[in-house]
Amino acid sequence: MNQRPIQAITSSILDELLQRARQSPRRRAIHCLHEGDWEHCHRMLNALTPGTYVRPHRHDSEYQSEAFILLCGKLALLLFDEVGHVD
Repeated sequence: MNQRPIQAITSSILDELLQRARQSPRRRAIHCLHEGDWEHCHRMLNALTPGTYVRPHRHDSEYQSEAFILLCGKLALLLFDEVGHVD
């Protein structure tokens, strides 16, 4: 089995990511923790700064999902049912 080193989420990575998000027109930035689109699980750090908006979306495949772990700040998150009503 191919082993890869453990990737630590350091304060310097978070600081750099937040700085990129503040400078972005969309007010967000991503740091990929996976090596490529071919990987089964895509792991990413998403820095969302005030003023950004992520439109509602869904993944059609039963094998795709999303998880949220809030490392700092605050977040408003709405979840919808199958017909689009706020759950």
